[in-house]
This record gives sequence, structure tokens and C-alpha cells, in this order.
Amino acid sequence: MQNYARPPPLAKPDLLMQNYARPPPLAKPDLLIQSYARPPPLAKPDLLIQSYARQPPLAKPNLLIQSYARQPPLAKPNLLMQNYARQPPLAKPGLLIQNYARQPPLAKPDILIQSYARPPPLAKPDLLIQSYARQPPLAKPNLLIQSYARPPPLAKPDLLIQSYARQPPLAKPDLLIQSYARPPPLAKPDLLMQSYARPPPLAKPNLLIQSYARPPPLAKPDLLMQNYARQPPLAKPDLLMQSYARPPPLAKPDLLM
Repeated sequence: MQNYARPPPLAKPDLLMQNYARPPPLAKPDLLIQSYARPPPLAKPDLLIQSYARQPPLAKPNLLIQSYARQPPLAKPNLLMQNYARQPPLAKPGLLIQNYARQPPLAKPDILIQSYARPPPLAKPDLLIQSYARQPPLAKPNLLIQSYARPPPLAKPDLLIQSYARQPPLAKPDLLIQSYARPPPLAKPDLLMQSYARPPPLAKPNLLIQSYARPPPLAKPDLLMQNYARQPPLAKPDLLMQSYARPPPLAKPDLLM
């Protein structure tokens, strides 16, 4: 009964009446009327009318007329006529005539004549004549003669004779004798004997013996036995607390020392 006393069905037509009282559907034609009142569709033909008034379709043939008035197709034969007026095909025989007038083909025999007048081909036999006068081919046997006159092949037996006189082959066994007399090979067994006398190979088993004498492998079952003797589930945090309390990382450099 309260539902019928309350006006929820009347509230909906009240809202509908408010919707009809408010002009939202009229606002849309009002906007449409404003859109028709404002000339956006007329602006397009207005722009078109302005485009026809400004002659954009006539501007294209006007540009074409200007392009024909500017003679771009005539510029090509005009340039060709200028080319013929300037004689570009005649410039080639003109340049050839200038080449013949300036004697560029004669310049080549002139350069050749100058090359023959100047002695570049004669410079080669002149250099060869100078080389024969200076004896460069004889310099090689001259150097060989000098090498034979100077005792480079005799220097080798001379050096060998000096080496035999100075006893370089004996110097080699002398050096060998000195090497045997001097103890570089004995220094090696001396170092080896010192190495055997000094205990570096024994130091390794000594460290191993010390490592076996010290109980690190026995410490593990000893710790395990202590773990089992000291309540192994409780001994693990006890060992952790002892491992933090005791210096085990310092015990390792103590073993290294």
C-alpha cells in the first residue's frame, strides 16, 4: 500500500514530463536550425562560387597559357637553335681546327722531337755509357775482384785459421770444459741436491702428514660423535653457535701458516 501511495510510477512520467518540459529534443533541431542558419552547407557553394569567381579552373588553363606563353616546348628548339647558332657540332671540328692550329698532334711529335732532342732515349744509353764508363757491369766483377783481392773468401779461411790459431774449435771444448769445470750443469744438480736437501718435496708430504696428524678427517667423525652424544638435532644449532663463536675461518689460515 505504501508502494502505491508513493509515486514511483508517477515519478517516471514526472521525469518524462520534465524531459518533455525541458527541450532536449528541441535542442537538437535548435542546433540543426542553428546549423542551417549558419551557412556551413552554403559555405561550400560560397567557397565554390568564390573558387569560380577566382577562376581556379581557369587558372589551370591560364597556367597552361602562361606555360605556352613562356615557351617551354619552344625553349627546347630555342636551345637547339642556340646550339646550332653557337655551333656545337661545328665546335668539334672548330676545336679540331684549333687543335690542328695549336698543333696538338704536332705537339706529340714535337714532344717526341723534344724527347729526341732532349736525350731521354739517349739518356738511357748515355746512362748506360756512363754506366759502362763508370763500370757498373765491371763494378760487379770489380767488386768481385775486390772481393777476391780483399780476402773475403780468404777471410773465411783466415778467420778459420785465426779461429784455429786462436783455438775457436778448442775454445768450444774450452767453453765446454769451462762449462764442465764451472758448475752450471752441477749447479742444476746442486740446486736439485739442495732441493732434495731442502724439504720442498718432503714439505708436501709433511703438510700431508701434518694434515693427517692433525685430525681434520677425524674431527668430522669426532664432531659427528659429539653431535650424536650431544643430542644431534640440538647439537646442530649448538655447533652453529659454536661455529660463529669459535674462529673457524681463522683456524684455516692457522693451518696454512
